[in-house]
Order: sequence, then C-alpha cells, then structure tokens
Amino acid sequence: MLGLGKKVSREAEVAPSASAAFLQVVTPTLLQADADVRALIDRQLPAPNQCQIVAGSAALRIESPFVLSLFVDPSSLDPIADAVLRRRQAGHATTLIVAINPTQLAALGRWLEARANASTLVGTRLILAPTVDGVVRQLADRLAQVTEDNVIRMPVSPEIENTDYKNFFVFSPQLHRLAARIRGFLHLYVGEEAVATGVMSVLGPEDSVVSTYRDHGHALARGPGIHQPPGHRRMDVGVHV
Repeated sequence: MLGLGKKVSREAEVAPSASAAFLQVVTPTLLQADADVRALIDRQLPAPNQCQIVAGSAALRIESPFVLSLFVDPSSLDPIADAVLRRRQAGHATTLIVAINPTQLAALGRWLEARANASTLVGTRLILAPTVDGVVRQLADRLAQVTEDNVIRMPVSPEIENTDYKNFFVFSPQLHRLAARIRGFLHLYVGEEAVATGVMSVLGPEDSVVSTYRDHGHALARGPGIHQPPGHRRMDVGVHV
C-alpha cells in the first residue's frame, strides 16, 4: 500500500442484478422496523432503485453494489467488511459506506487501524452524523465506487530499515481525486552506507558537507543520530540542488 493514488483494476458495477437491491443497509434491530428510515434512504437513491434493510451482520450475503452500515458498533464491523472484501476479490466493485455517530469515533479509529495493518481495509467510505437524517443528507455524495486505496502506509522514518509504518486514510471522493494526482517518492540509502562512512571518516569538525542527493546517510554519519531529542539534532549537512 505504499504510495499515493494507487488504482485498483476492477470491472465497473453500476447497477445491481435484477434480484438485488441497489443498496443494502445493515442496521441495529431497533431501526430495521422503522418505515421512515427506509423511505428517507430510498429518496436518495437513483430511480427506480430501492434499499434493503437487514438487522445484524451475521451470515450477511451481499449482492448489491453498495452496502451502508448504519450506526453499527465498530467492534461488529468485521463481518460486513469481510463480506465486502470477498465480493471485491471476486471482481465486483462493491462499496462499503460506514455511517457512525460522534460517540463511535474512538472505536472506529481502532477498527480502521486494525484493518489497515491487516491490509483488509478496501472499498470504504465514511459518514459522520449524529442522526439518520444527517446520514441521509450525505448519502448521495457517497454513492460512488471506490477505485483508489483507502490506506496510504508511510514509514515512520525513511532513514532506517525495518521502521514502523504510519497509516493515513483516504475516504472521501474529493480526497481520492486529489490522491490520484499526487505521487510520492522514497529515496533509500540501503547499500550505500560505505560512501558516507568513508567520507565522514576523513572530515573534521570544522568541515562542511554539501550534498546533491540522498544525504541522510551523510547526516547519520555526521550527526548525533536519529534517536536524539529534536532540539539536539544539529547537523551541518544537506544543501539539495
């Protein structure tokens, strides 16, 4: 998942099959019997499509191009996300829209991090709203297929091997379009350590170093090291031209 804007090749799936709903809504049991909820959601769907509301995520069978998880506790999202993942692996463009309320944010963050670290967070969009009405107002904008990665994994430090990675998440269509236009590059120094070591071994404290490319090896050899407090990292190295 390294890099920005990596596209996933997949056949477009715009409409459901004749027997499937356009949108499957997975919601707590309390909302399943609320006819007003279904009517609100149906009005946001392209005519003549309708939604199908199901309670709980156990044994969920997905046949729709879009799945809305409506205020499902984040700790119970794995079965839904796994079903969407299997559908996408089978060649479909199924999109999972996760709608949560503000009280679920912390739990959602833990779930996202776990899915990202397992490389199983795909085809996902998010909606944050305190009420069903708030979700419905944002729904039309989220009914678009996800063809970009949801996760950008970046090394915590580009200066050392086997570093930890930090996850950055991309969910909105606007951010997806922006990420698709940005390219990132990682300049490694692996295998070139002897160059910096040899050069620095013959230089004195009064000597300066001017680098044109990949200077972090020189900086590590000359400076106090990467584990020093930021205020103590003074390295007279590095003029990029």
